[in-house]
Amino acid sequence: MDFISLLNVLFIVIYAGILGLVAPYVGVKSDNYGSWVPTALGVISGSLLWIIGTWAGLHYDQVWIWLIVMLGMPAAMWFGAKYIDSRRAAGKSLKPVAKKVSSSNDDVVILSA
Repeated sequence: MDFISLLNVLFIVIYAGILGLVAPYVGVKSDNYGSWVPTALGVISGSLLWIIGTWAGLHYDQVWIWLIVMLGMPAAMWFGAKYIDSRRAAGKSLKPVAKKVSSSNDDVVILSA
């Protein structure tokens, strides 16, 4: 990996951080998730869009890859945060449900001296 690729990834992370700071003021704030969720969504979506763009043959000095990433990150943050908010408001968690261990009161232990 060369230095330019690291700078591109750093730029995506910084841009996601800025979007995460602005997110509560443009309607992506909720009490159902933490303040880092929009930023994490931005970093993940920006990284995936960058990987897909480079895999598709776009180079970092072309305008199309930057346009796709810079417009895709806020869209992914918005729709991802709204999806998480609606799921948690409905009482449905995105985490897998742990199996409940049923305790039985049928077990009787008699201790005698």
